[in-house]
Amino acid sequence: MIPLGMAGVLALTGAAVLVPLGLWVNDTKVELDAEIPIIYTTDTGVDVSCRFGIYFGDPANRTAADEQLADFVESHDWTGIGQRIYEQAIANPFVPGPDDDLQVDNQEVRDGFSFHRALDLIWGEIPTELQQAGQSSGGTSDCTGKLR
Repeated sequence: MIPLGMAGVLALTGAAVLVPLGLWVNDTKVELDAEIPIIYTTDTGVDVSCRFGIYFGDPANRTAADEQLADFVESHDWTGIGQRIYEQAIANPFVPGPDDDLQVDNQEVRDGFSFHRALDLIWGEIPTELQQAGQSSGGTSDCTGKLR
């Protein structure tokens, strides 16, 4: 009865409950190396806060290079990356081409594609020598790509 009461209090107070990001790599659930905060304000004044989680390597064979990447990403100052991702997405909107087979084509879908392409800015923060040394990576996010 207490857990339900707590859930009711959270619902009534509007408190946010942070759901952990989950990721499976090669059929193994992994603990993320880092959760990068993606925080930005849209041109219409909407504040958005979400996360991008990342894991490096294969859990069965993690290398020293994977650990170095993980250490860098975990300790890096990601301040401002969310706003830069937003601005990149707005400046470079996704426009479907003749080979794109979208079941639904509306502004929200296009914004989502634009936003997720702009997440590449995260890789621009990681030194090239670390990226080249790592074997592979996996990512997950709770970001919807809200741009308006």
